[in-house]
Formats: sequence, C-alpha cells, structure tokens
Amino acid sequence: MQQTIRVGVFNWTRFMSSGGFYPADLPEDWRLSFYANEFESACISLSELNGKWAAFQEWLEDLETSFEWSLYIDDLRQLDFLESLLNEQLIPRWLIVSPQLYPTDVVSAWLNTQDPGIKHPQVIEAQKLWRPEYLQAESRIALLPGAQAMKNYRIWVEAWLRLRPAADQKKSLTLWLDASTSNYQTLSDCRVLVEMMGY
Repeated sequence: MQQTIRVGVFNWTRFMSSGGFYPADLPEDWRLSFYANEFESACISLSELNGKWAAFQEWLEDLETSFEWSLYIDDLRQLDFLESLLNEQLIPRWLIVSPQLYPTDVVSAWLNTQDPGIKHPQVIEAQKLWRPEYLQAESRIALLPGAQAMKNYRIWVEAWLRLRPAADQKKSLTLWLDASTSNYQTLSDCRVLVEMMGY
C-alpha cells in the first residue's frame, strides 16, 4: 500500500474567516463541507469557534467519512463538548492538546472513562507536531509555517519524511499548514507538491 499524506490546514476557523477561497455568498454553515471538497484534512480549534459548538456539530454531520478532521483543545471545559461528539459517533482523527494542558495524561485518562464501545481519537501534544524548527522524528503530523518559496516546503517535507521510522512507512501522514501564516494558494500549491512527490 502506498503511503499517503493528507494535506490541510491547522486552525481551520481562521482559514474559514479569511478571504480568497470561499464564494462571498456561501453560507457559513456550508464552509467546512465546501473546504472538504478540495482538501483532505483540517484541525479545528474549539476556542476559535466562539461558542458555535452546536452549529459546528451540524457541520460535521455533513462531511464525507473520508475527510480527516481533528480538534485542538486548550481548556478542559471543552471535554464536555467532545463527549457530546463522541456520543454522536463524531470522532476526530486526532485530538491535539495545547501546551497549557500538558501533560496529556489528564485528557487520556478522561478518554478512558468514556464508553469503551466508542472509538476514541488519538491524543497528541501540540509541541510534538513535527515543525521545521524542532525536527521531531516521531510525529505523523507535520505543521508548516508560511514560506515565500515552494522549495522551502519541499525541503521541509523531505526532512520530515526522512525521519519517519521504517515501521511507520505504511501509515498515512497528515500535513497541515498554519492558517495564521498561510493562504488558499499556498495550501493548494502544497497539495500539488505532495502529489508530485508521489503521495
């Protein structure tokens, strides 16, 4: 099986509110589905949803099952909302835990108290995402900042892939661009780059 890299954006909420991608007349509640028609992955910060959690839950219900969505949490009170998602069988692929909630033991222990018949997301500390400045070898997720030249992305992706353990070669990987430093064109170009690299 060929290893795949799912390309998307970290902090989709910021990407949603930026211009240049969505049609001006597209209703807000269609934006996640519209995005998912073009990209394979997104990480959504619960804090940046500004209390629109019920609406967000409805947006998730419209997504194709092949779309990989993840959540970024930075407050233990957000676990109540996560519990409602799990009960509705809306399971994020990854649960990214902010440094403020480090260590992740509390979140992992909380997940273990949930219904064992429900699939749980994989928990990862935000600081363990692979970044060009940290060169962490263990993460199946890379988080890249904005860059002026596409060759920088290629160098970063190659460095990230070189550090992958041999036993991990068949697992799918996730490549996110940071929405605070990237835009639609960069994200689209990065996806083309990954495809040209054979992923």
